[in-house]
Amino acid sequence: MNLYHKVFGVYFILIFWACAPDRVQNMNTNVTFSRAKMLKNYADTLIIPALDDLQNKTDKLYECTLIFTNNLNTANHISLKNALAEALTAYQSTSWLNFGPGETNIGLFSENIGWYPVNTTLIGDNINKSDTAFTKNFKRDSRGIYALEYLIYQYDGIDFAVAFINPKNLQYINAVAYHMKALVQKQCREWKTYQATFIANDGTDASSSISYLFNENIADYEKLKNYKIQYPMGKRAGQTKAEPQDVEAYYSGLSVKLLKAHYIHVENRWYGNTSTHTNGTGFDDYLANVEGGTSLINDTKAQFEVVKNILQKIPDDKKLSDLIVEKNPDLEILYTESAKLTRYIKSELSSKLGISITYSSGDGD
Repeated sequence: MNLYHKVFGVYFILIFWACAPDRVQNMNTNVTFSRAKMLKNYADTLIIPALDDLQNKTDKLYECTLIFTNNLNTANHISLKNALAEALTAYQSTSWLNFGPGETNIGLFSENIGWYPVNTTLIGDNINKSDTAFTKNFKRDSRGIYALEYLIYQYDGIDFAVAFINPKNLQYINAVAYHMKALVQKQCREWKTYQATFIANDGTDASSSISYLFNENIADYEKLKNYKIQYPMGKRAGQTKAEPQDVEAYYSGLSVKLLKAHYIHVENRWYGNTSTHTNGTGFDDYLANVEGGTSLINDTKAQFEVVKNILQKIPDDKKLSDLIVEKNPDLEILYTESAKLTRYIKSELSSKLGISITYSSGDGD
């Protein structure tokens, strides 16, 4: 602090120049970088299209829910499960949108849409009480897409007439599907209003859109690493055993497919690429315009490929919970290499771009 006061005049000028709202300048090349252009790419080609897709998928899921609950047969059950799989896959690209419209009075977007593992006892109590007041409580483990997954898959192989002898079961399924559809519609609608504000907020302070992008993407990756891999494998500090029953999408067995889809979206967000891998302005382009950024770009790309190659070895047609029980060796490698990636996309990226880390995973990474 003393040194700061001694050189205040020069320091102030440098800070004022460096924090100019729409540029970062590379000391070697004198190339300017537009953060507003980067934010526009994220809003226009990643965020809004992903939310539109999720809205379409959750609308369809609700329609299939109504069809099934009004006509209980195997064909409708299969259609409902297919719609659920599509919605679960679409959710992977939006699970990080917990800022702006994603902050609601009943919690974050992902908390209300994608909380797992679900509390089956609480779900049963809610069904018996006909309690569907989802906007008046914080019992997020009794609703959302994973609660719907449990409700849909728990009846596999059971006579529907027996399974749904209690009409409250059907009412609860419809209520969960409708609540999720309404939340997604609200998020989609409000993001289109927030879009211009998001793009204009192109500074680098803790409340800037760049900071939100960085921190929410990291938080999302930490959830992938910690709760889809580390915790079910029993690798978290203090764990004494694996918890394979707590994997994502345990009842449907879609865990591996969703893990792979989620990882690709994290990678695409770093590159600023669309879901079809169309190249856009992302964090790699931002790094290319700062001192020493090229080296970090190369290291990050290399580690992304390492993790992706390991993921490709893990079979889609097996349940992740079973692979954990079997102690699949590729899962052990995935656990190690996914942790290594954190260094590049979290601490080193933050340091190079001067973005504060406001998210903490609590695991020391």
